[in-house]
Amino acid sequence: MPVVTIISDWSQGDYYLASLKGALLSALNGIPVVDIMHNVSSFHLGEAAFVLGNSYRRFPSGSVHLICVDTFPQKNRRFLAVKGDGHYFLTADNGVVGLLFPQGGMEVYEITSYSAHTVFPELDVFVPAAVHIAGGNDLKEIAVRTESWKSMVPILPVYDDGTITGSVVYIDSYRNAITNIDRQLFEKVGRGRPFEIVVQSNRYRLTRIDDSYGEITSGELMALFNAAGFLEIAIARGNAADLLGLDTQSVIRITFFNREKKG
Repeated sequence: MPVVTIISDWSQGDYYLASLKGALLSALNGIPVVDIMHNVSSFHLGEAAFVLGNSYRRFPSGSVHLICVDTFPQKNRRFLAVKGDGHYFLTADNGVVGLLFPQGGMEVYEITSYSAHTVFPELDVFVPAAVHIAGGNDLKEIAVRTESWKSMVPILPVYDDGTITGSVVYIDSYRNAITNIDRQLFEKVGRGRPFEIVVQSNRYRLTRIDDSYGEITSGELMALFNAAGFLEIAIARGNAADLLGLDTQSVIRITFFNREKKG
């Protein structure tokens, strides 16, 4: 059964969240409503896209995902329904579509079935659209296909034969720093060579990647590929982001070395 999910930059104490969930639960006839995340940094579309992009595939096909970040009404702002990868996404036309689908392959629709005046689009636009889609109805009854929308470009690592330069894109609740360097790129460039990971200029260096948090002692700096496949900088039972001064866009550099020939 498809579900309806919510990701937002509201706090748990905001009435917006309770109002939205109440309206959804009242109208969905038993379809579950799931919180993906709240307290996204205000208006931070990159953070929202990272969390949603690495979690929505775990939900049943046909699920509807409400992106309640940077949705406040503006002059000529449109609201979109995006169909991609077997899922539906409801969002303001704010650029997040490009972050979720950097390779394209999705269908984008402009939602038309709502009053032009709204101060709470999540309630006035997203709820009826989510109910319509989750009920198995035709998206084209409430929206029209569009070929133009705002699109942000995700920050990608830069690499050559011997180096990868990436950045921190997300700090999780344990204050681990997750980068935009994935295992596939690391293996493609590294080709099994020795390497050095430099964190925050030259202050912190790592020469191995561990398989799990349990492989090192408490307080030790480590790197590993997380469940989503991205390189993560962490401190075992510690607080890497704060202790190392890391934030989103902090630079992480990997240098690979050719093995010396035995003479």
